[in-house]
Amino acid sequence: MTLTYYEAPTLRPDERVREAAVLASGALELMGDPVLARIAEDVRRGLRTQMAAVTIIHSDWQYLVAACGLAPGVDSRRTSFCGHAVASDEEVFVVPDARRDRRFAGNPVVTEGPRVRFYVAAPLIENGQPIGVLCAFDPRQRDGLDIAERAALRGGADLAVARIRERRLGHARPEITGRQRATLDLRGL
Repeated sequence: MTLTYYEAPTLRPDERVREAAVLASGALELMGDPVLARIAEDVRRGLRTQMAAVTIIHSDWQYLVAACGLAPGVDSRRTSFCGHAVASDEEVFVVPDARRDRRFAGNPVVTEGPRVRFYVAAPLIENGQPIGVLCAFDPRQRDGLDIAERAALRGGADLAVARIRERRLGHARPEITGRQRATLDLRGL
């Protein structure tokens, strides 16, 4: 048996307030939402990664409420890259090569499973709190994102938050609008 080391995500100093924002958002009830899945797919395709997801971090768990390249579901926050992104205050959280980052090098998500090397995420901000992230990840390392890619990822996160709010308020549209699609369209980069 081989022992590996990695750093579990830390909690935010205002974690109780953040947790309350997660519950108030209703985002945990959106497992499999088709609009969130479309946003994740557009980001995956635009950033040329194998996987992307809309994740919500609550308690000890990471909820992949929408995903492409992997199944939606629930994973431990302890091995979650998204937990690190939520704990940071970065507008776009970037891990160019997880094997070379002490926080992630021994993580089972890096050494087994999907073998993630490249990871990027933009927080989903609701009531001033990061309730989760829109993320993209790949088994190949990358240098990071250019300015347009960062803006598109951030725009996708804003669209995801708008969808969460629409569903909570009962004003849900069945599809992404043309204007929203233009904000998210990365294929023209």
